[in-house]
Amino acid sequence: MLILLLFIIWLIPIAAFLLRNALCSELVTRIQKGNRLYQIFAVICIVGIVAWGGVKPNMSMDSNSIDEIGSVSASSTINSILENTAHTTQSELTNSNASLDLGSIGFSEEEIATGFVLTGVSINEHRSFSIPANGVAYEPWLKYGASDDVFIYEQDTPIMELCTNSYNRARIYSQGAVQFGQSLMMNVLDVVLGIPPTNNWREVESPMLWYLVDRKSTIFTWQDVLLNRISEANVSFQLEIKNSGDIIAHYDRRTVEFIKAGAIGFDISVLNNNVENLAYNNTCSTTNHTCASIYDFSSNGGVVVSHLCEIIKECEGGLSLYWTNISNLDHTLADEDNDGLSNFEEICIYKTDCYNADTDGDNRSDLVEIQNGYSAVNADENNDGIPDGVDSDEWASHPLWCTNNIPSIVISLNTPIPVGTSASLMLNDLTIPLSETNSWSLTLPQGELVNVRLQSTGTEPIDLSLSYPNSDMQNYNNSVWIDDPAGIFDGAANNAEAQIAKPTYDIYVDGNKIEQNYCAHSDEIYFDINVYPSEIELDFSKPDYIDSGLEYVSANRFKSVCSLNKGEGYSGLISFGSQVDYHRLDIYIEYHKCDIQFNGKCAYEGCDCSIDYSFGINIPNLVMLRSQQDLIELKATHSFGETTAIDWEITPVVNDGAKLHTVNGADDSGSTYIYQKDKVYVTAGDNLGEYTITARLSEYPEVTATSTLKVIDVYCELICNEVDPTYGVINPAYVVKGMDSMFKAWIEPAVLVSNSNINASWSTSNSNVSIISNSLEKLVVRGNDLGECSLTLNIDDAQFITPKINTKVVNMVTNTIHACYNLGTTNVVNMTDLRADFSNRLEVVNQIYKQVGMYFVAGVVTNQVNDEWTRIECLPSGYFKINTDMYDIFKSETGLKVFLVDEIENNASGIHIVGHIIIKKSSPFSSLGHEIGHACKLRDIYVRKNNLTLTENITLEFLPTDCCGTESHIFYKKVKQSEIIPKLIMYGVKNSNKIDISFGDVYGVWYYWENGHKIYHKSNAKIGFEINGIRDLTIYGGDN
Repeated sequence: MLILLLFIIWLIPIAAFLLRNALCSELVTRIQKGNRLYQIFAVICIVGIVAWGGVKPNMSMDSNSIDEIGSVSASSTINSILENTAHTTQSELTNSNASLDLGSIGFSEEEIATGFVLTGVSINEHRSFSIPANGVAYEPWLKYGASDDVFIYEQDTPIMELCTNSYNRARIYSQGAVQFGQSLMMNVLDVVLGIPPTNNWREVESPMLWYLVDRKSTIFTWQDVLLNRISEANVSFQLEIKNSGDIIAHYDRRTVEFIKAGAIGFDISVLNNNVENLAYNNTCSTTNHTCASIYDFSSNGGVVVSHLCEIIKECEGGLSLYWTNISNLDHTLADEDNDGLSNFEEICIYKTDCYNADTDGDNRSDLVEIQNGYSAVNADENNDGIPDGVDSDEWASHPLWCTNNIPSIVISLNTPIPVGTSASLMLNDLTIPLSETNSWSLTLPQGELVNVRLQSTGTEPIDLSLSYPNSDMQNYNNSVWIDDPAGIFDGAANNAEAQIAKPTYDIYVDGNKIEQNYCAHSDEIYFDINVYPSEIELDFSKPDYIDSGLEYVSANRFKSVCSLNKGEGYSGLISFGSQVDYHRLDIYIEYHKCDIQFNGKCAYEGCDCSIDYSFGINIPNLVMLRSQQDLIELKATHSFGETTAIDWEITPVVNDGAKLHTVNGADDSGSTYIYQKDKVYVTAGDNLGEYTITARLSEYPEVTATSTLKVIDVYCELICNEVDPTYGVINPAYVVKGMDSMFKAWIEPAVLVSNSNINASWSTSNSNVSIISNSLEKLVVRGNDLGECSLTLNIDDAQFITPKINTKVVNMVTNTIHACYNLGTTNVVNMTDLRADFSNRLEVVNQIYKQVGMYFVAGVVTNQVNDEWTRIECLPSGYFKINTDMYDIFKSETGLKVFLVDEIENNASGIHIVGHIIIKKSSPFSSLGHEIGHACKLRDIYVRKNNLTLTENITLEFLPTDCCGTESHIFYKKVKQSEIIPKLIMYGVKNSNKIDISFGDVYGVWYYWENGHKIYHKSNAKIGFEINGIRDLTIYGGDN
């Protein structure tokens, strides 16, 4: 105890000496003004400092300023390097193989929470803190002074960006702190300070707070402020907030001396949400360092860690602390750029770029370079001017190098890179090592973004500049756009990024890209301008020049405000000079009002505009009947408008074939070629087949339109003696309810139908019938409901009225018919044969009479023997001599009675007398049908009789209800009326082919009775079943 007391007494004079000399007079004055407790505490602190400073190197309090960690192996990273090392002080390291155990090193919780890590220190600086010409002093503090004061600073651009937060305003404290928002505080030198007003400056230099904003940073400077408000205790320090988000705290020599003395309470830190990330205060001891640690990569491959307090202790001048913003790092990813080095290693140890796997751009990853003993921050270690990991030929042939002596830009290094500093400039994948002054000529790809990155190991700006050698070429192709917020090409940056591009543009109308000499098709045109690359964000509302024929609308849209006539052109200019860095971006809009021609092409010179158009004939397909007399009008139309300059042609050329006509009248005999008409008329001619009608523009013969003409015959004969085995007589007068009937038509030439060149099908007028099978030559319908209906044949593109069959649905009426075979005494009777014979006759009869809905069943089939009744005699008067006693056998039977005899004179086949029918046994089976027709009240019809002969052609008048056409087209293949009469069941001449029962009366030779004589004449004979016929034959009773 005594020894310790003597030791303290020995130190008192030394402490007094230090108070006078080492800490300067203003500090002594401050201690003298304090109370007794303050003075005692200050003396103890000074004594402690002196005692610590007097300890010899071999004492336990000795501490080295740098702890070195073992060298890096080829396959290790920092975590493996620091493995199994012991955390000791330097005094505990007893041999050269000992190492320091820092555990699994990485960002601390405080660094992650605050968003900053201290990564660098620069000492022995000689920096000026005087306000520059463009600096702004905070006027209220100049006028009124400040001690514990604050003001709010605000600017348009962000001052600080931390993670996703952007701050445009900050609180500036007079005691050396800057605050953003509610939680982020930067204590540059948090200490009691005084800023006297200017009228009290006298000999206290120029204390003030000034700020400065340039393109790379925002700076706040406390210039010559009074430490602890003590006169002549002036200090200067500064906070530089980079656009990148990093911050640098600069301190002058006086500030460093006060920090080193440790006699004041100060705090250099970043706080965020009450989490403190401490750089340095006066709480460090030799055994417990509370200050920040600085890591570095030594030349021998080792990693060294230094304590900030000990670095400051060695500083003999100014000091700068470099804080790196890590708020944007994804801390769930240890290695942001996947290069094998952790984010912490890159930022804090190797000083490489954690966002770029190849920091120096030499085509070798950071990890590979570090593992193999190369520098990851020096692209050209052999100083040959080419990046170390790049083939020299490939580098020399990079497309960004200018090869035609007309570069877009020239980049120049105006001041050599300082010794000990390496730097490189990267433009996309081209790396330019920077060393000695030089210039590089580059050709920028038009419309493509070139990303620029400047990398340097130094802290001073690299003196780069950019020039434009083509300034004499007044063309937008030479404009250059630069986004260089950090000032790389102003010589103001050391590690920064920029973007540069040679702008180009596209113009769109209605979403479609257009070229110059645009062909406009409307009077109101809106132009949308896209500038490339898209990173160039022009304010289109502020062009430096715009032609009077154009007007800004909104966003990137302009519209034309000049009126053009068809075929007139316009050229306009929109120029942007102030928004690009070199020359100007001239946007030319050239267009003309479309002068479209009938060939779909614009006549304006140089225009390749082609517009879809339609040129066609109003009827592209025609089907006409042979010898069709009515002319069909064909008109050629163009979507662009009317024109008569059209030539017409019809092929093939055939004698008596289809022809073209200029007028719709008999005066024009027709031709196969007609000139300069917008419409023509066509006749079918007399030759069946297919023709092509061509319309051709006279001025543009390549523009054609065609129409196809098919000339055909159509037949649909309602008086028809064809029989289908299933459906009976074809084209019947009636359709029976619940039964199927068949109708048909046919077309010639048949090849047009078989090749599907003509489409034809049937339709019904109502639901009284339903179609079972639908084809041209086989229409099968089924009767559904009683009543009238019509069947129409539909032919695609027909230029005529197609066949229409009028019919009706009826119930089937069943009648009984009795038969008696009159036999002579010599005949052999076999009733089985007689019944079979009559059944066969009824089968034919029923086939015939189905067409009018009648069905016959056999009643009594018998015979009687009388030689006189087997032959019927014809009297000179024309009457037949009949013994009516032979009727008595059916006296009590109702219905038709048929008597079959061997002979009837006068070559007659049969006779009908009031329900009694006498038939010659050898007559055709249809003869029975003919006589039944008489029983149904139908008359005979002839082709010729008593010097009367049918010579007339078939007309609608002669077949008023048995023709499915019109007066001009009756659809019968036969021409003469005499050719169809023999098909009728009521044809009065023996004929096995007569089957048809007509719906209505038919023109022919027939007779009526007058005074007991037959009077023959020509008119519509009363043979039509619908008009004259009866279907219920029960009118013929027993005794009639």
